Amino acid sequence: MPSFHRIFGWFVLMGFVLGACAPLNALPAENAAITSEHAVTPPGTLTAAEMSENPITDRSPTALDVMTVDELQARTYGGELEAGESLGTGAGFTRTAFWYTSDGVRVAGYASVPDGEGLFPVIILLHGFSENYRNYGLLNYTQLYTDSLTEAGFLVLHPNLRSFAPSEEGPNPLCTGFVVDVLNLIAIVQDQAGRPGLLETADPERLGLWGHSMGGGIAQRVMVSSPAVDAVVVYASMPSDERVNVEQVYPTFGQDLCQAAGLELTEEDFARISAIDNLARSEAAVYVAHGEADPVVPGFVSRELCHRLEVADRTFECRDYPNQGHEFTGEANQTFRQETIRFYREHLR
Repeated sequence: MPSFHRIFGWFVLMGFVLGACAPLNALPAENAAITSEHAVTPPGTLTAAEMSENPITDRSPTALDVMTVDELQARTYGGELEAGESLGTGAGFTRTAFWYTSDGVRVAGYASVPDGEGLFPVIILLHGFSENYRNYGLLNYTQLYTDSLTEAGFLVLHPNLRSFAPSEEGPNPLCTGFVVDVLNLIAIVQDQAGRPGLLETADPERLGLWGHSMGGGIAQRVMVSSPAVDAVVVYASMPSDERVNVEQVYPTFGQDLCQAAGLELTEEDFARISAIDNLARSEAAVYVAHGEADPVVPGFVSRELCHRLEVADRTFECRDYPNQGHEFTGEANQTFRQETIRFYREHLR
């Protein structure tokens, strides 16, 4: 298990003030109405219409531009997935290490591939933050989830995002490097599926994301930037609002992992970067899971996401897990894994 930094102390305090202990509504996929009494939409947030009416046109390309959803959607991605050493087998599947280059940064990971001829839906599974990121391992706490998904017939790719060993370090303003790492991997899946190698049995037309904590925030930015994503599971996710992350979260990611220091961003800038302001751009179905007793990311973060998904008229489900913390345990964890498989089977047909 990773040693998570105490990154959300401010959130925990505000959670009591704003009612963070109230449960999420267990919503069906058809988007039954949810209450917005706990919504924490920042004042001054622009609507999609307002953003289109007020484009930024008088500024030359800067570091800001590479972080916006528009830029992430417009640019091209790709690379080659190189198979590495065998990492053993499981019940009906094989694990193999891999490498690929993401904008000049070497990214490591592993593929968990079901036995058989396929074609198998693809899940890209994204880990959370760890203080020990420079000494991270390929088979870490998320292996339980990759194994259960592969046993259920999904081909799972687990990248160690840049700076998480053995991947190389690289540019990462507001964690955008993480987003680019995943977008490059998606492009590789689309290009190499069906070719001899780790992706020979991959179905590039059925692609999902799974993200825990930090990985959940990255998954949301990826899904609003790539039309290839069909289904997303976010588990105890950090906020997808970059206003909050810049002020409260990224400064605690040791050594400025997400390189937020010194950036001067306006409200319009945040609206163009934050996934929560761009949910209408994604057609992906979303499953939001959160523990009622999470001491790291309080429940109102996921309630706000559910509220904004409802406003954006997306397909989604939201479920709280009683007595569960930032990482689920016991029967609740088993239920969560079963629900994840059920959700992907429904939306990756």
